[in-house]
Amino acid sequence: MALLETLKFLHIHGTLAGYRIGSMSCSGGEASLVADSAQSRKIHFPELSDDEKQRIQQALGPMVTVNNPLDYHTYIWGDQQKMQQAYSAMMAADHDLTILILDFPSEKRCATDDWEVALYAFEEAVKETGANAVLTASLSDNIPETVVAELMQKGIVAIGGMNVTLIAAEVAADIGEAWKRAVPVAVMQTQRIANASQQSTSGQADRVVSKDSGNHADMTNHAVRSASSITLDEATAKSQLAAVGVSVPWGRRVESFEEALQYASSCASPVVLKALGIAHKTELNAVRLNVENESQLAEAYADLSQLSESLYLEAMIGQAVAELIIGITRDVQFGLVMTIGAGGTLVEVLKDSVTLLLPATEEDITAALCNLKTAALLKGYRGKPAADIPAAINTILAIQRYALNHSDDLLELDVNPLILCATGQGAYAADALIVLNQGGRYV
Repeated sequence: MALLETLKFLHIHGTLAGYRIGSMSCSGGEASLVADSAQSRKIHFPELSDDEKQRIQQALGPMVTVNNPLDYHTYIWGDQQKMQQAYSAMMAADHDLTILILDFPSEKRCATDDWEVALYAFEEAVKETGANAVLTASLSDNIPETVVAELMQKGIVAIGGMNVTLIAAEVAADIGEAWKRAVPVAVMQTQRIANASQQSTSGQADRVVSKDSGNHADMTNHAVRSASSITLDEATAKSQLAAVGVSVPWGRRVESFEEALQYASSCASPVVLKALGIAHKTELNAVRLNVENESQLAEAYADLSQLSESLYLEAMIGQAVAELIIGITRDVQFGLVMTIGAGGTLVEVLKDSVTLLLPATEEDITAALCNLKTAALLKGYRGKPAADIPAAINTILAIQRYALNHSDDLLELDVNPLILCATGQGAYAADALIVLNQGGRYV
């Protein structure tokens, strides 16, 4: 029902410029109900200014307290001129939409003459002010279908049910908000590329490769890859990400056990030792965590040296509240897209993620985090500390900044896990994978 009523709303009014709503009813109960229905929504009822209150008060008289939502009582009930004056004054206030709650009685049992007066006053007020206005009722059955059809012909929406009305208004405002934003750069680039590809010859099309045989993760048919792609090792990837503001743990590339021992001894916390040149280290047991002493380091170094000639030593981030995965890939249709999800070793098990087009705003990223199934862990769960959400958002924005700076040659970027510590303690890219087109453009 909400979908159909929203489509009806959009057909008549289109989008809304904002979420500011004015509400009118002749019942305090209805005013309270509509206010309660707006709880936890972006739709809200702003307080009326002194001038706005004064204009409404002139129509209603001193017996009525003027607020938003407005209970205009029944002192003017049946007086079309006064009702139209009150409605017009409310519609002239600084609202993006004004709603009138009018519950018609059953035509089979009651005369509806007085309600017809209220309806006519409402129609005339809409004509006078040109405001966006909706007629609604407490229940869907409380507006006759004949009234709905007649108002539609006059360019006024009638929606049964206050909650459905607010849903439709919020969706219209959401769309209006989205349309205010500039078209994302990545989407515009993709459109130009798509147009050019339609005109390309078969010889040019042969240069497009869906995937290669490198050691990085398969992106299936969603990404465009060049046959000359190169995967940066973790040390290089983290160095490049740190340059744009991504927080990474302290770390050094080590070429000998003595060098590893020297750096580990200078680190106050336990360390992590990793084999470089391996994209998905967990699968090959190419990581040793929580190395605390020389004997553990010697054992780890001996094991990992068999997997790679170059190892990476870094400080271990302790007391993690949560782990995220931040992945950026190139979609053949939409360009660069970013996936934010529950990370760590359970990423494939949980499959909890949200995908955004780039560039994404801070609000987009915040909403994505809140929409994760595991969002409760970020906010503090069963007495555990809340994660440093501001640090996570800043880090994700920095990762996006790197991607946009390398929009011509970036094929894939993965940070997994992005470790979130408690509030005020930061967020750190504990592992990073970057795949670039060696030729400089992804074609």
